[in-house]
Formats: sequence, structure tokens, C-alpha cells
Amino acid sequence: MTTGLPTVTITTDGSARGNPGPGGWAAILETSEGRERLISGQEPTQTTNNAMEVAAVVGALQLLKQRCHVVLRTDSEYVLNGLRRILKGGTMAQTKFNAERWAQLEEAIRRHEIEPEWVQAHHGDPRNERVDQAANAAANAAAAELRTAEADSEAGDAWLIVLRSSAAGRVAHWLLRTAAQTSNGQIEQRDQTELTNLYQALLAALRTAHGLEGSAGATILVQASQETLIKQGRGEWKVKQPAQQLLAAEVAKLRSAFASLAFRYLPGTAIDALFREGVHASAS
Repeated sequence: MTTGLPTVTITTDGSARGNPGPGGWAAILETSEGRERLISGQEPTQTTNNAMEVAAVVGALQLLKQRCHVVLRTDSEYVLNGLRRILKGGTMAQTKFNAERWAQLEEAIRRHEIEPEWVQAHHGDPRNERVDQAANAAANAAAAELRTAEADSEAGDAWLIVLRSSAAGRVAHWLLRTAAQTSNGQIEQRDQTELTNLYQALLAALRTAHGLEGSAGATILVQASQETLIKQGRGEWKVKQPAQQLLAAEVAKLRSAFASLAFRYLPGTAIDALFREGVHASAS
């Protein structure tokens, strides 16, 4: 292993209510100087314990700003076996389950020196117990958010915005679905980042929604597979890029024009399915 790299110890855990069901994840990051940070995330849709275990690793690694020696502690044999396979030169990005998340993990570990470490669950390890509690709390919050969103949807009150990213060389698309109509559009710029394009797509959808009758009382649910956009929309992460800060400020201005605006992460396959369904509905 390379010497001289800063060491970060990461302890992770993930949980899903119902497995599958709404999920949450958590991670503790510790530096060799004694600094510590606990982070967590939630997914108010159908997910699994394994998916959340991988999401926890991805979420933690994405916070590292420089190449590090990472001691990665997990009680998940699924994650541990996957990491070992990747570190031996294999891949998990083409597996049947969670391929998209494994691809994110493979990208996240590429610049780091990884030392996997298995921790026995519920066996008195303080850090393991803390992330277990935080992941379960996040899963509970996700379940509550999902119940609220489903209740709004069943009542016919929720307006849905679906954002499809500009990954794989395609342009970013947006879809707006209300009880009365469905609209969609796309962002043509290809020389911008995926996140910037998604912010522009979100703005286009919100401006379209603002022009519709009944928008002042509308509850709007934004769904996307870009986790950074979802967390920034929820206020969990700061918007750091100047171009995106301007777009986020425009989103904030429009936000007050509606009764509420919520953000939900969905896997890319689910976004594609919603988009196909919505475009078909708008064309019929």
C-alpha cells in the first residue's frame, strides 16, 4: 500500500423497512487527527438493505476531497465481498441487483486506497451501533415521507415532476404530470455538467407548473436519480458550484409559489419507466 496518504476510517450501515421498502443509510467518517462526522441519507421508495449498505459507502466516499487511505468498516458481507471482488480487478457494475449503485461505488473508490474491514453487527462496537441507529432513523423518516407522498398521490393532489439526467450522452429531460395534463421538455446544452442540466430541467418544469391553474395550492413531488440534486433540494447538502448556486436560487424563488415542494430519489430504471409512461400519456 502507498504510504503518506491521510487515513480516514469509515463505518457504514444501511436499512430498509420491509426489505424491500423505504430505506436509510448512515456513515461515520473519522480522521487520524480525531475529527469525526456522522452523515445519513434516506430513500422514500422501494429499496433493500443491500442497496442501502452500498449507498452508505458511496455517500461517505463522495465526501472525501483528496486521495486517502480508507479503512472501510462494514457489517455487510454483501458489501465486503463486492469490495474484495472490485479490488481484485473485477466489477459489480453488471450484476443483476444494484448495478447502478455498484457503478457509483466503483467510481468513488477509484482514487483511494481501500482497506475493507468486517465488523460483527450488534456485538458492542460503538461506531457500528451508532450508524445502525442513524440508518434506522433515516429509514423511518423515509417511510413517513413515502406515506405522505402516497396519501397525496391517492388523493389526486400531488403534481409530479420527473427529471431524467443527461448521462450516457443524452440530453436532460423533464416531465410534469398533474391530474389534468402532462407536459415534457428537454435541455439542449451538452457542454454543461449533468447536475447543471438537471437544475435547468427542474427550473423549466417548475416554470411550466407555475403557469398552470391551481399552482398556488399544488403539492409538487420532484423525482430524480441524481442524489446530489435530491439532497440539495431537501437542504441536506450545500450547493457549491457558482453556476448551480444561481439556478438553485431561482428554484428557491419558485418554491414559494407552491403549497409544498418535496424531493425523492429513485433509481435510474424507475425514472426511465416513469418517463416513458408520462410521455406516452402526453401523446395520447
